[in-house]
Amino acid sequence: MKALKLRLEPDKTFPQFKRLRWKTEEVSVREIFDNKVYPYQEGIPASNLAEKLISMLNDKKYKISELLEFGYCPDLSACAYSYYYPRKSKFSELMERIESEVFFVETLSVPDLVEISKKHLKDTWSHQKAKSILESCITNFDEIRQFLKSKNDKIKLTGYADLNNYTLDKILSVDDFDGQDTAIISQAFGCLKLRSVNFIDENTDSQGKFQMDTEIREFQLQANERFEESYSSLTYNCQIDGDAIRCHPELKTDKSIRRFAVKVSEKWRIGDGKYCFQTDIERLEKMIAEDYSITFTTLSTCHPDSGKVSFAKIVGAQINGYSVRKIPSLHSTCDHLKEKLRKHGVRSTGRKEVLLDNLSELCVILYKSYEPELDQFFCSRRFIKVDNLSTQDSNDFPVLYDSKISDMRNIILTMYIMKHLRGNVILESSYCIDTFDNLSLAQSLLKREVSLEGYFLELL
Repeated sequence: MKALKLRLEPDKTFPQFKRLRWKTEEVSVREIFDNKVYPYQEGIPASNLAEKLISMLNDKKYKISELLEFGYCPDLSACAYSYYYPRKSKFSELMERIESEVFFVETLSVPDLVEISKKHLKDTWSHQKAKSILESCITNFDEIRQFLKSKNDKIKLTGYADLNNYTLDKILSVDDFDGQDTAIISQAFGCLKLRSVNFIDENTDSQGKFQMDTEIREFQLQANERFEESYSSLTYNCQIDGDAIRCHPELKTDKSIRRFAVKVSEKWRIGDGKYCFQTDIERLEKMIAEDYSITFTTLSTCHPDSGKVSFAKIVGAQINGYSVRKIPSLHSTCDHLKEKLRKHGVRSTGRKEVLLDNLSELCVILYKSYEPELDQFFCSRRFIKVDNLSTQDSNDFPVLYDSKISDMRNIILTMYIMKHLRGNVILESSYCIDTFDNLSLAQSLLKREVSLEGYFLELL
């Protein structure tokens, strides 16, 4: 997780004023919840950090009261942003504008501002500045000519272009424009945008991290893990109270998602809970380290969200069916195959063909080790395979729960079923096909030369 860190430093041209500087810094989840540090989530619209900063900076209490009526504390606005041709993020562009356009001061009066402007103009006085302030103070050409002649009666002007024939910075001085405060300030600063340094003092902690005005009580957690040979994702709506976090998944009728929810709960829960579970901040930080992600939807300033409610669809009455999930194959990445081989202490170098051969030999070893368990399970049960039913809502066969082989469970089970499938229809342990050995079967499955499809119904 990241936080926004803000600080002020003296401006190089006007050291009486300060400029905002910012960067992001890694923070713990505990800092966000316990210290109300505002989470920085670049690219997540729900955070609306740019809109929040604009709203806060436009608050009257952060404008300089002595200068407010003179227009030197104008409201800031959001950047014109192209979603089709974005160069930078909306937030980054806003921060760059604030850094370059906004001055921060403790307090300032109009006379003080005029004096600062005069000093700057005197230090940087030039022909162009003299001409610019002259034309802003006197708009009539005859009056300009008369004013310059009062300084030097040898000056001859027939049009505005003749002003460049003279070195006006030698003829005129800053003091010649006393009383023209608006023009002097405008010439020195351009469009002046002032804010109080209290903005930083009141909205950051002792280390300069931007803080929220309220505590976060609700957030969304996205669980992302490899599950059943593919990546699964599940959204949880979470509530936090002190150190305790209650997580409620958004469940549909997809049984694979429900199985995934059970796995997530068993891995991270404190106490009981099949789908909904309680955890703590320490475990939440470990989730984030494992590629889980958090979204703080309640931080939206445009459309504040009072929190999400989780829903689960109720599955109607049905006949339970079983199927085997996805198995590794030649379409798996080399990294995925190497990961499986390393887990079981098998050589994991070489081309994909070598990796598949090594994995085939591993399948044979594991099959031999777990065949007795499979025999015991299937000897008292018979199943019939139905090809024209969807396997989306099917169950796992309730066997092979050893966590040591969780990544190889599906292919071992597939091998057993294909060796004991009579007429490609009836699954029974007393029947065994011996026309091919286990190694050939494993190689054929991994190379996708054969496959197991269908939905198995138990015969009662």
